[in-house]
Formats: sequence, C-alpha cells, structure tokens
Amino acid sequence: MRKIPSAAHEVPSASALGLDLVEIQESLKHCRGFPLRAYVSPEIFEFELRAIFEGTWQYFAPLSLLAHPGDVVTGIVGTTPVLVTRRADGVLNGFVNACRHRGYSVARGDARGCARLVCGYHGWSYRLDGSLAAAPDFEDEPNFDARNYGLIPVSVDVWGPTVFVNTQPDAAPLHECMPEIRRFSQERGFIEDPQHYELVELYTKDQAANWKLWYDNGVECYHCAVIHPRSFFLAFRTTTAEKQDSRRSGKVMSSNFEAPPVAANSDRPEATYCRSLWPFPGGQLVQQDDVMVLGRMIPTGPESCRFSAHMFAERGADPKRVAYWIDLYKRTYDEDAAAVEIQQRNLRSAHVPPFRYSSKREAPVMYINQLIYDAYRASLESSSTRTEPR
Repeated sequence: MRKIPSAAHEVPSASALGLDLVEIQESLKHCRGFPLRAYVSPEIFEFELRAIFEGTWQYFAPLSLLAHPGDVVTGIVGTTPVLVTRRADGVLNGFVNACRHRGYSVARGDARGCARLVCGYHGWSYRLDGSLAAAPDFEDEPNFDARNYGLIPVSVDVWGPTVFVNTQPDAAPLHECMPEIRRFSQERGFIEDPQHYELVELYTKDQAANWKLWYDNGVECYHCAVIHPRSFFLAFRTTTAEKQDSRRSGKVMSSNFEAPPVAANSDRPEATYCRSLWPFPGGQLVQQDDVMVLGRMIPTGPESCRFSAHMFAERGADPKRVAYWIDLYKRTYDEDAAAVEIQQRNLRSAHVPPFRYSSKREAPVMYINQLIYDAYRASLESSSTRTEPR
C-alpha cells in the first residue's frame, strides 16, 4: 500500500512516551484504565493522531453536504487537512487540502457550486478531480510538468447517509475494513436512504477534555441517571446494561435503547426507538423517531477536542417533535461536555489514581480502550520493526 508522504515524524518508542504496554494490557484486563498521563501528554497526543486517526476509515461528513456537483467539504483527519469534492460527473474525490506549491489550503471551509479549487496564497488552481489547472508564472519554469503536481489523493467511500475518508489513497474499501457497519445497520433497522432526512442545523461544542474522555462518556449510559435526569434519561431506559443493548465487533459499536411510556398528562412526545452506530475512531450515528444525528469528534489538543453533530429531521415529520428531540440531544451533549471538562481538570493532579471501570455497566468503554491499546501496540511494534538494525 502506498503511503502518503509525511514530514519527518518518526514514531517514538514506548519508553520515550512513558508507556508500558504490558502494564496497560494488564490494567485493561482488570477493568482499570490508561495511565493518566495519556490524557495530558502532548507527546502521547501526537502519537495517537498518527497511530489511531491516520490511515484508517472514519466518518467525515453527511452525504447531503456533497449531493451536488461542485460541493466541497473540508476537515481534519488526524494531522492531515482533507477535502472531498463532488465532480461534475458525480464522482466523489478526496485530497490532502494543501497546495503543491507551498502547502497553503486550496479550500477554506465548505463550498457549493465550486468550479475550481484556488489556493489563496499564490493563486494556483485545481480541478475538482485534483489535477492542476493553472500555476501562475510557471509556464516556462524548467523541469516543471503540471501533470506531476495534482493534489495528493485520499480514499473516499460512502455508506447510507454518510461519507467516510481514509488518508491512505489505496485503502481497501470501507465495507471490507468495517463490515460491521452494514451488519449492525441491518440488524438494528437503520434507515440508509439519505433522502429520508433533511438537514436542520449543526451543533458544535469545543470541549476542554482529552478525546478519550469524550469516548468514555459517550459509549456508556451508567452516568445517564445522574448527568442527564431531564434530557436523555427522561426519554430512554438506561438503568441497566441490558437496557442499553450494546453490541461490539471490529471497530464498530452499536446501542439500542428502549423508551418508557409517557404519562397521559405529559406534553413530552413519546419515543419508540433510539439506535446508534459508533464507527471507531470518532464517529457517531443516531436515529430516533423523527430525527437523525450524525456526529464526529476531532481531537484538537492533549486536553481538548471538538464534537460536531449535524441534526436531521425525517421529511414530513412534525416540526414540534423535531424541535423537542433536537433540543434534548443538544442539552445531553452540553451536559456531557461539562462532565468531561471537570474530569480533565481533576486528572492534572498527581493525587488522582487511574480509572476503575464497571465490567457490567462500562463494558463498551473497555472495548474502546482495547481498540486504543491495539492501535498503540500496532504502531509501536511496526516502528520497532522498521528501525531495527540490519
């Protein structure tokens, strides 16, 4: 597989990162967490970006944002700025969002009806297939062939209402790498038709917490009765592990929540289902009665991350019900963000011990932590093999 050329970022050794893989694996076996420095260390954060978020399929954007020729969506994947385009012939293409001249972005934010990608630094422009269209004043440049200076490609694939990217240009298709998405979707009854929903709004929350805390919080509902008494806990049964009905396989998790009956005198709409998919790393898809939420978490620093969620309504749904559910999810996300920020502040203390998880209520958390550990080990072992003397 051809790798995207990268700057000189050698993977540090486990000892240089202060990570003892044997000790971490033993901790995970006994429902204990990572060493707390993994939640604050800049060196471990940079290592994670490459070991976990680069070179793997992850949810990038709603397909509805790339529905028409000329649509462009931008974002960050690990350390890599990425853009995805819809060409005039309907094909989706993905590229590193960096001009081949001197690395400036060729797209700044999302766009509609775009004919060319134009670098805002020196005016180099690219077609939506990534080929170089114009390089001002390079017409007579010696040893310069425009055909060799197209944008660097990344892989793009689609499932249902979502677009996935992988920073490796020759990556195997999404469904070969994550067959569980399709399997869980069929088992849970997900609506895969992207036309079934229409976009209502975008929710974004910058959180002063390490991205792993976002995961710990998001995939379990042990906390829901305490943190979400008037939001998510009000609408769904979350008091036991069985009520969450969590399934896990490969790099995908899925949950299914039951909804309690609504009292006759209540003005709260009754829910009938809430199902979710969590493609690792960073993705979240929720479908629930009148709404769909497509969420993506982006690590932004050792002690910060950003969660963005596109909120959709079923076409023809009652606007009052849609507004109620969207408000409920936004309140739930706000409460989650406040909780993990408190954790992050506490973790800076040398007197706080590593986490001890519940094997029954927090099994999804332990599953995610094992995926993180597996990525640590694979990256460190691969680096060790590459650097061994001949």
